[in-house]
Amino acid sequence: MRYVNLIILFFLSFNAIANDKNAEFLFKALNDKSDYCLQSTYRQVNEFKDKYYDSLSELQKKALLLTLSKRALAQCSSYEMSEYLKYIIVNNDTDRIKFISDLYKNDFKHKSYEKLYQSLDKQEIDRLSKTEMFSTPFDTLSVID
Repeated sequence: MRYVNLIILFFLSFNAIANDKNAEFLFKALNDKSDYCLQSTYRQVNEFKDKYYDSLSELQKKALLLTLSKRALAQCSSYEMSEYLKYIIVNNDTDRIKFISDLYKNDFKHKSYEKLYQSLDKQEIDRLSKTEMFSTPFDTLSVID
């Protein structure tokens, strides 16, 4: 019986180590893709004309661009993020789940930004985020200038 317990303990330990290695592998894949996406933010957007965008105040335009940029970055690494989240949820990795949860809770929604965001038309945000110009990471300053 003692050997059976040792064998069970060995396999449980091995499984825990393997799970941790898988989580690390998936996190590295997510991190690498996030780095790639962030490097893509140097893509210039030139000659942008849109009736909705033109109707906004300067602050609303900045809030819209920030929102579009955030969506494009999230979309860029969405596959890797979904694989990582699926893995940590299935394996009930509470530490990593809490880390991701805290990361999203502390999003860049400052009170002043939140008011500006609420003033934007969500359907227009969706429409613009699906355009070729804003569906991938871009340089927000290239649009503002």
